[in-house]
Amino acid sequence: MAHDARITGHITGRWNQNDGTVVNLAHALVWTPTLISDVLVNDSDKSIAVTAEREWEILSVWAELISDANGGNRHMALEFQDASNNVLMTIAVGIVQADTLTRKYLWASNLPDLVAFRDTDSLMTPMPAKVVLPAGFFVRVFDRAAIAATTDDLVVRLLVNERIVP
Repeated sequence: MAHDARITGHITGRWNQNDGTVVNLAHALVWTPTLISDVLVNDSDKSIAVTAEREWEILSVWAELISDANGGNRHMALEFQDASNNVLMTIAVGIVQADTLTRKYLWASNLPDLVAFRDTDSLMTPMPAKVVLPAGFFVRVFDRAAIAATTDDLVVRLLVNERIVP
């Protein structure tokens, strides 16, 4: 006969990681809000990997693209990929960005899907409310048109809930 198990009260217990580190079980059950940033410039394509022995629940993705003078419309997108770079989901924004402009993009749940920049430079795009990625998976923000892939400047910040996994 099967029984449901529930954890209540104070949690104790430990396990050994592959590297010999001992982890308290209580820490593995706790999501910790964490800011992950990639602020190196001179590209318009960023891939950020989920850290080893962690899971990330993606709360929001913020990006700022400074397009250089190379002519052409940039088309920004957010992508979730598995550890082999297979695309799980792509969420493109609803409007393009011309050259020599600075624009800010926000992907998060329950946002309106804007097709025009608000206050001249900010765009919001909805994403699913529950995206959880295991270690080795990727969050990618990029210009789908790749107009000036090595000379545009892209900064990306992820707000995630992070937890240790055994």
